[in-house]
Amino acid sequence: MRQETVGVTENLLKSATEEFLEKGFMKASLRNISAKSGVSTNSIYTRFKDKEGLFSAIVKDTVDGLMAIYLDSTQKATYSPNPSQADQEGEEGMDLVLDYIYQHFIEFKLIFCCSTGSQYEHF
Repeated sequence: MRQETVGVTENLLKSATEEFLEKGFMKASLRNISAKSGVSTNSIYTRFKDKEGLFSAIVKDTVDGLMAIYLDSTQKATYSPNPSQADQEGEEGMDLVLDYIYQHFIEFKLIFCCSTGSQYEHF
């Protein structure tokens, strides 16, 4: 991907994040996002297919990361040799999950507070 395209995409994702945080997924406007980012709405459709694809581009990697941490920690707890070790694995996993959520606070705010109407609504 050319440097110019990367910059345009980053700016577009930043504008979309602001719009989704302000208005939520359902009320967010691709026209507002395109105007704020300086690209056409057609450019959004070309890059992300639709509003759902744009929202997903912002949060999907973060969701996938959280699920990987969760699955790893539950597997460690499940295969621990004794209940005490399983408890410890569970506590460490919970700490990792909470740390991860705070490290990705904006994405989780979008998921938990602004995703009504999107595929992440019931996450």
